[in-house]
Amino acid sequence: MTAHRMVLPASTIPIGVYRMTGFWRILCLAVSVAMIVGGIVAIIYTWLGTGADIPPNKGIFTAFAAGDVAMGCYIGASLLKGRITLYRNAIESAGVWKQYRLAKADIAGKLIMSLGAPTIVLYPKAKHGKKMMVSLTFTPDHIFSDWMDEIPPLTQAMLTTRNRQKSN
Repeated sequence: MTAHRMVLPASTIPIGVYRMTGFWRILCLAVSVAMIVGGIVAIIYTWLGTGADIPPNKGIFTAFAAGDVAMGCYIGASLLKGRITLYRNAIESAGVWKQYRLAKADIAGKLIMSLGAPTIVLYPKAKHGKKMMVSLTFTPDHIFSDWMDEIPPLTQAMLTTRNRQKSN
């Protein structure tokens, strides 16, 4: 009996996977832990504490503290699950609950912005297509840089035309 090797198409083999690193990883971890611990301590203090410092409406305060815990868990989960995957002909962004893939041939251009971290916004050619935001919370390597260099920059005229088309 001979084993057959399955050959995958090049479009399904990642050429680079990028996750949050360095300062951004430490910041997200610190914020996540602070929100979870702070929320839990606030809930415990609200229900078990004594004295004049306890808020009169425990339910509302507990809801806000539970929201802190939930947001801390979300930030921690995004730290673990968030990634950018490059393929030869596409880019994929994965988060906690969703994944979005954009084919390279469907990208009209890119715009580089600073939203805390430098961010590359990829605009699709389709009039009602969804743009993809790639925050550079990782150190780009030559594979990532070369891939992005193949995407043309979006000019102000192109962006204005795109916004006009989208409103029609």
